[in-house]
Amino acid sequence: MEKYNRKEVDKRRTFGIISHPDAGKTTLTEKLLLFGGAIQQAGAVKARKAARHAVSDWMEIEKEPLKFTGIPNFAPEYFRRVTLKNPLKIKHLQKGLKQLAEEGAVQVFRPITGNDYILGVIGRLQFDITMARLKSEYGVDAVYEPVDYKVARWVDCGDPKKMAEFEKKNSAGIVRDSEGTLAFLTTSEWNLGFYMEQWPDISFYKTREIA
Repeated sequence: MEKYNRKEVDKRRTFGIISHPDAGKTTLTEKLLLFGGAIQQAGAVKARKAARHAVSDWMEIEKEPLKFTGIPNFAPEYFRRVTLKNPLKIKHLQKGLKQLAEEGAVQVFRPITGNDYILGVIGRLQFDITMARLKSEYGVDAVYEPVDYKVARWVDCGDPKKMAEFEKKNSAGIVRDSEGTLAFLTTSEWNLGFYMEQWPDISFYKTREIA
């Protein structure tokens, strides 16, 4: 049952909200629906073809503005390297991976010391889906290969000199994601803990917000 559930989870990439936003009761849901474009006006629930309506946000706490800072990207659990069967399709590959990354279908990392494309996903089925979409939507015939990476963290530091030193001494694991944000890939959680002890001034993040 657990294996079946995991396969089902791997297939899903989106979520939805089903609600009936009664006035003054589901303000958060109402705001999510508004920002998502499902409704056009917040603060009122109107009857169809009638002038009657009820105003929500009647409590002071509900009048406080709701601010969205971004959607989080979670550190992937599985990694593969993409290899093109036809090198002349490199621009098509770049376009396809960029758009798939923007959709959240896959995360794409580029090592700072090479030209590889490293894919990161939460569920392994996403690799097959990515390859299929690259071929059907972008005309790219590619395969994925194993890599040694098992852990990813986005990295930052308030001291530019220490950040530069960390990049220089650990260049084999330094990558940039599709947004250009610096990240660090390593082979195990144990190794990650070792690097965190050795570099206490470097911040390692398991999530990154997408503005």
